[in-house]
Amino acid sequence: MSVEEQHRSEQGFEEAFREWGRRPARMPAHIASQRIASKLDQRRRKPRWRWLAAAAAIVFAVAGAWLLWQQALPDSRPPSMEITQPALDENVVLWWLDSNTPVYFVITTSS
Repeated sequence: MSVEEQHRSEQGFEEAFREWGRRPARMPAHIASQRIASKLDQRRRKPRWRWLAAAAAIVFAVAGAWLLWQQALPDSRPPSMEITQPALDENVVLWWLDSNTPVYFVITTSS
């Protein structure tokens, strides 16, 4: 939109707004103010504990989802040292891939 078109549209808006302002009111001012005040009173009377209950429900849902997600993750901790390892020969090497998977390497020498 060019500057000239924008200026014309602004002038048209201002003229329509002035014309609207010249119209008589649909209802007396004291009735309109009473209606607005009653609407504001109705909004104030609504219980606000609903917002608190909704916020608490969201917090509990997020915390529960986080806990379930944490439990679903595999255990990434190294195997505990409390596991009793079997006695190994000198030519056996034991590696742990995770806490439940030992890998035994047997070193043989060719003669």
